[in-house]
Amino acid sequence: MNPNTEQQNQSIQEPRADTRKFSPTSVFLMVGTALIYDGMGLLLNLTVVGSIITPVINVLAFCTFYLWFKLKGVKFNKLSNVSVMGGTSIIEFVPFLNALPVWTGAVLWFVYKDKILKKIPGSKTTSSFVSRK
Repeated sequence: MNPNTEQQNQSIQEPRADTRKFSPTSVFLMVGTALIYDGMGLLLNLTVVGSIITPVINVLAFCTFYLWFKLKGVKFNKLSNVSVMGGTSIIEFVPFLNALPVWTGAVLWFVYKDKILKKIPGSKTTSSFVSRK
């Protein structure tokens, strides 16, 4: 068997798992950014002015992560991806729930979704990434 043919067959197969699309550096930066947004939400939740500033920060966080995930190839035409981003945004607009680290959870979900779903029996592990051939 020709080794070049074997490499070509591997490249035609399904896209790799989510964690291979995200380098360790980008995962570190994404989680760090999410922790900063969540930390600002927590600290501002303790002040009266925070109820005015927090929604602006949440819109900025949504735009940041939406763009970041789109640049990484995440498709937002799937219900699961829309639910996670939409649910995160809605939770962040609820006054005391926005103190929870929801953006960090959403980032971790998108990065490790395929690994998590593979461990659940009977789950569909369709990748949400663009196939690069």
